[in-house]
Amino acid sequence: MKSICIALSAIFISLSSTAQEAGYRTTDVGASFQYSPDFNTYSLHLAFNAEEYHSFILKANYARSGNRKTDNHTSESGSGWGGYLGYRYHFSVIPKRAFLGLGLGIQSMKIDWSTTLLEGTTNLMILQPTIEAGYTLVINDYMYITPSVSGIIQTKLNSKGVDVDFGKGFAPAAGISIGWRF
Repeated sequence: MKSICIALSAIFISLSSTAQEAGYRTTDVGASFQYSPDFNTYSLHLAFNAEEYHSFILKANYARSGNRKTDNHTSESGSGWGGYLGYRYHFSVIPKRAFLGLGLGIQSMKIDWSTTLLEGTTNLMILQPTIEAGYTLVINDYMYITPSVSGIIQTKLNSKGVDVDFGKGFAPAAGISIGWRF
């Protein structure tokens, strides 16, 4: 077992060192907006473009759900903070690149709900696996604009309070990000 761990570590280190010798490595810093019929998300993100075709993305975001009527409540709305970790595969090299990506987000939401007689608050923790497609356009090697479309599957991890409809099922989304490349 110990020799297997050593062998895997040696392979990983050798692949990592060769990966850093090739490719176009940059770091992107920016902001993004994502619209979905269920919520809007505002994010600050950091992307590490490792080699020519791969990117790893970290996001800190704030999501806001608009006021909507559901089967159980006359109104549900709320907001909360979250994080996201993702990977993008770019089909061509810089500067213009179409991509497909996978990611995993976690969102903490405070949902205010009401019926004709009652009002209350439900706290949610939501897991959001995401698939996305988009296009990165680099301007003068320093700025970028990236429109994208996403499919998000929302799953409630934890719920404190009355059951609400928010955080269930599939949510399509469209977004745009703008930032600087270093």
